[in-house]
Amino acid sequence: MSAKRDVRLRIYETVDGSHLHFLLDCPLESFGICPNVGDTLALKFAEQKLFSVSRRYYVDSEGWAVIVRPVETSAQSDAVLRAWQEDNEVDAEIDAAEQERVLERIQLLIGRPPAEIDLNHREEPVIKKLVRKGVGIRFRCSAFKGFGEATRNQLVQRGLIAMVPSDTGRFKDDEVSLTKEGATVWKALVAYRKHVEAARKT
Repeated sequence: MSAKRDVRLRIYETVDGSHLHFLLDCPLESFGICPNVGDTLALKFAEQKLFSVSRRYYVDSEGWAVIVRPVETSAQSDAVLRAWQEDNEVDAEIDAAEQERVLERIQLLIGRPPAEIDLNHREEPVIKKLVRKGVGIRFRCSAFKGFGEATRNQLVQRGLIAMVPSDTGRFKDDEVSLTKEGATVWKALVAYRKHVEAARKT
């Protein structure tokens, strides 16, 4: 089976009728179609340069040679190029938003919760139990299985729980309670996990 022939499109600017200045060489397929005589081409968009197709030649089954000449811009051409640029900017914003949504979904599927709402395996049971009773309700530290001073100190440092030291000076007799910040973090963590579950179902 023979390989697909690469039909070329080459565009030249006429200088004095006999000399040509090369402008573009690309596969015809990537350009779309061969420009027709009379078509206006904005080949140097950023420079606001326009060219009009004056002739075109089909060269020995290899492709098209298109001859163009420069033309002055007009109110209409300025409006067209301005509208095109505005649409490019809108497309870029849409693409950026779509990319952000894709990245967010990937993060939901494979990543951990954001650090500010993440709870480790020792912190979560404590916060979960405190949430059931509400903000400000005290519990003795001994009421929590596997709850140690390091975990308590970390939660206090993060502002998720408040501590009331005991008169005995023993850790198990100290009391802790949920703070408003702790309740907010728990609510955000539950919402995050719902987003994760929804992402996995789509």
